[in-house]
Amino acid sequence: MANINIHLEPNVDGTFFYFPGHILKGNVELVLDHTKKFRGFYIQVFGKAKCQWTQGSGKNSHTYTGTEVYVNSRTYLFGEYGGPTFEMEAGTYKYKFQCQLPHQLPYSLSLPHGKVSYHIEAVLDIPWKIDKETKLDITILRYDDLNLYPELKNPMRRAERKNFITLFSDSKPLLMTAGIPCRGFAINQVVPVTIEYENESSVDIACTKIKLIQMIVYNSPQQSKTKEKEEVIIEARGEGVLAAHSKTLQAALTIPKVINSNDKFCQVVTVTYCIEVEAESTGLHTNHKIRLPITIGTVPLTFDNQYSPAQVTKPSAPEEEPYSYDKPPSYGETMQML
Repeated sequence: MANINIHLEPNVDGTFFYFPGHILKGNVELVLDHTKKFRGFYIQVFGKAKCQWTQGSGKNSHTYTGTEVYVNSRTYLFGEYGGPTFEMEAGTYKYKFQCQLPHQLPYSLSLPHGKVSYHIEAVLDIPWKIDKETKLDITILRYDDLNLYPELKNPMRRAERKNFITLFSDSKPLLMTAGIPCRGFAINQVVPVTIEYENESSVDIACTKIKLIQMIVYNSPQQSKTKEKEEVIIEARGEGVLAAHSKTLQAALTIPKVINSNDKFCQVVTVTYCIEVEAESTGLHTNHKIRLPITIGTVPLTFDNQYSPAQVTKPSAPEEEPYSYDKPPSYGETMQML
């Protein structure tokens, strides 16, 4: 009988969370109770995204899946693939290993219909028999510096016109404009939102809703199918505007503790955000909405003699590990997950 134990070394901050580009270090213990023949012994690091959901019911139901592999590396501790077999006597053997993670990895994630997961496994290649393996899950975190994406420093401003249908005739239009000074924010940062109304219509706008919306998309590239889910993370309310009046409003949302945007690194399970401004009209008219996509990361944007978002809490951690967590996150510390 053979027993295998994997022992990973912690990071400099004492945690067992790892970042893209880091080197996984540790040792593997192989315990044999009698002489056995092997072809090889290797360490494998594997990571992928997978999603799955079912639409319809009964005979009309269909299951969609999507997968994306990010790392699949193999390092032999002894032997080689397809090599000759050799005997090992009973005893305890220890092997050190180190494997570098790729730099472009999405963070570990677990959601109701998909996940991004990583593990390291030690595999004993036994000829003519089922291989003996031991697997250990690992958690990948990201330290996303928003300054690496200069386009996020650009302001965003969108204007949309809406014509209300009244009982006797079409009303004059409502012009609503929404803007933010940049497109990237970090946790605890304030997002200032400017809303401008030119309400030439005969319909009052009762109030203005400003929301941070999280959008999750499960994607099955092989079947060209997607499943989307939206959730309002936070919401603020502001004044409206009377018919035939104009008004400019200033609103602010503070980014709470949420998981980072991940659409730059993962296409199977994507998490993105937007600021939504909604003009709540009176009567039976539909509300008017404008959406401003934003990216949420770890390191806030910095500006030279320009706009600088207020109330920023920068993460503090050892220099080698730029971001540390108070406790191990359960993949979905900030949202309800399975």
